[in-house]
Amino acid sequence: MQLFVGLGNPGQQYQMNRHNIGFMAVDEIANANSFGPWRSKFQGLFCEGRLEKQKVIILKPSTFMNLSGQSVGELARFYKINSQDITVFHDELDLSPGKCRFKLSGGHAGHNGLKSIHSHIGENYKRIRLGIGHPGQKDLVSKYVLENFSKKEQQWLEMLLEKIAAEATHLANDASENFINNLVNDFGNYDDYLTMVRRNSDNTRVLFSFQSAEKLNSDSAFSALISEEKNTVIGPYKINPSTYRISKLVDVQRRPDSVQARHILISPTATKSLDSVKVVINNLKKRIESGQDFGFIAQNFSDDQTSAIKGGELGWFAEGQMVEIFNEVCFISEIDDLNIIETQFGVHLVQVMNKSRANQKYKVAYIDRNVSASTETYNNYYTQAAQFVSQVVTDKNPFDSIVLKENLVKRSDVNVIPIKENITGLANSRSIVKWMNKANVGEVSDVFEFDNSYVVAKLVNENKEGFTPIEE
Repeated sequence: MQLFVGLGNPGQQYQMNRHNIGFMAVDEIANANSFGPWRSKFQGLFCEGRLEKQKVIILKPSTFMNLSGQSVGELARFYKINSQDITVFHDELDLSPGKCRFKLSGGHAGHNGLKSIHSHIGENYKRIRLGIGHPGQKDLVSKYVLENFSKKEQQWLEMLLEKIAAEATHLANDASENFINNLVNDFGNYDDYLTMVRRNSDNTRVLFSFQSAEKLNSDSAFSALISEEKNTVIGPYKINPSTYRISKLVDVQRRPDSVQARHILISPTATKSLDSVKVVINNLKKRIESGQDFGFIAQNFSDDQTSAIKGGELGWFAEGQMVEIFNEVCFISEIDDLNIIETQFGVHLVQVMNKSRANQKYKVAYIDRNVSASTETYNNYYTQAAQFVSQVVTDKNPFDSIVLKENLVKRSDVNVIPIKENITGLANSRSIVKWMNKANVGEVSDVFEFDNSYVVAKLVNENKEGFTPIEE
């Protein structure tokens, strides 16, 4: 049996609040899968149903958000549901609007609903974090989460809730890894890959421009990807110890490495509307097409003062240096063509003056997902480290022999001085140096934690004040 919990505040006035997206998610799951009627009990509203062969109870606490744990604990105890079989759907300020993340256990990060659940069932439960974005300032958070979703936000909200309802079966069957696999399929079939990436990737610096094979070759899977057809998706695969990547080959073209271009920029102002700016740009385009000098017009009309004094010239620039639409127009246009484009800076009249030789280029989109170790994993490794200390200190087993037997990683730093900031290979490890300054030769430390690693140190030798002895 599984328990799905949606978090929110009860009452009609809170129904469409950003803080109530958890309620909305479980409502969508219940409606899409024809769950039974809602009943009032356990300080909440609950209903029952099945997702494939798995029985699922859905709960919406009727307490306010900061007391949600009372309802969750009461129902879980009645039905004897373990915390590992509980999934909580909640709003997440630290995720962009429309993003959705699965998390197994961990802290509550100040979320009042999660904080209350922690106090009643512990932290070893699953979460579906539903991104609502951040207002930008801490003092605006309370007001922001209690505001209704705007009409514009409701467009992505509807898509997100439908996705959750469609994937709920995997959560019920404890197959959350299938979320990634389905994401792969969606990525391959979804034409709007930019939106797909921005909603799902943990890496905000995603590469969308065309790049040469040499520049993309740092990705371990690239050589396999470019041998495939367009829209091929590969992954997930590891790009570092804590990140998995899904890659999609979006397009292949012969394009120049760099172009030389010039532009005229007219920017809207409080007194100059976008429509009026477009009229100005079109008139300037007609004047140049009739024979007037581009450079002269740029000097006299362009709002980009840096390039205006040079007749609008931007010089040579490589693929990906300009904003996306500006980049694309410059790299696909013929020399001397005049193009009008809009960016966040205003309306541009752009002319390509020269291009380098064309080469094969690839546009690859990435979805990167960071993997965080669960509390259980951290606890297991800490226990292993503590047992290591016990074996060395209490059982008097040789340090090196246990390292070898347990297949642990051993590092040495042979020149540590009292004022040293870090042990070689360990960032922010000043605490080991401080311990060393007080330790005796042969002494073994307690467990230190650095950058997701547990470390046990041993002081092997000590040189007296003076010069380091020369080894024969």
